[in-house]
Order: sequence, then structure tokens, then C-alpha cells
Amino acid sequence: MANRRPLNRLPEAVLPAALVNQLAHIGVATVGELFHASPLQVVAYTDLSLGELERLRADVATKVAPPSATALSLLRDRQSHAENADRYYISTGLPPLDQSLRGGIPLGSVADICGSPGAGKTQFCLFMAITTILDSTDSSIIYVDAELK
Repeated sequence: MANRRPLNRLPEAVLPAALVNQLAHIGVATVGELFHASPLQVVAYTDLSLGELERLRADVATKVAPPSATALSLLRDRQSHAENADRYYISTGLPPLDQSLRGGIPLGSVADICGSPGAGKTQFCLFMAITTILDSTDSSIIYVDAELK
């Protein structure tokens, strides 16, 4: 993840080593810490002005951020891989539901499963998790139960 990236791994042109050392003395060693640190604290303990800090943060963000993509470009990319369409969806095991979802639940997405108590939401989610793991040994699942009790 970009926010855990150590500052000393950024190119010298983006973040000079001397500045990395100054930031380390105030407990700022990762990209995330740079963005969460108080601007006043950073300015007080480095040779940067507030404007320079803002430009530095923008340069770091540009360097570590993933390339941007529009929804249209993502859709076109997905359509260009139509021959491998099955790899983009997890089948629910219920053909009518898969058809309504245009193939199943999209990989890499967050699905919010809602329903009345006892409708089978937990059973459905556990089934989806098991199916995904069995289909591919390098899969990862995050199951979050947000029920308030």
C-alpha cells in the first residue's frame, strides 16, 4: 500500500535524503505519516515553508498514486477481455441471480448483502467465500459482519 511506503524509498529527486532524515526525527517515516503529520510540526522541524510542504506532498502523491482510470476506460478494458469474462466475476451459485448481476459478483468489489433476519445472508456470504477460495488457491476474502447488536 502506498501509505505504508517508506519515505527513504522515494527517488532523491522527489524527497532528498537530508529531508527524509529531518522527517524521521519527528516520527514521519512513511508516506501516510507525511500526509497525516501536522503541517505546522513539519514546517517547524524542517527547512520547508508551508507552500514547499504542500508542493512536496503533491509530488509525493503523484509518485505513489496508482494511475488514474475513468469508469469508461475500465469498462472498455473489461470488454476487451471478454474471452476471459469468467475471471472477472464470482458466481453466486444461483444462475438467475448471476444472470441479474451480469455474471455474478465482480472481483475486487464490495458487495453489501441485505435482507430480513433469517433470510440466509450469512450462509450466502460464507458460501461465496468458500467458493472463491476453492476456485483459486491464490484468492483472498475479506468478510465483514456489520450487524449491530
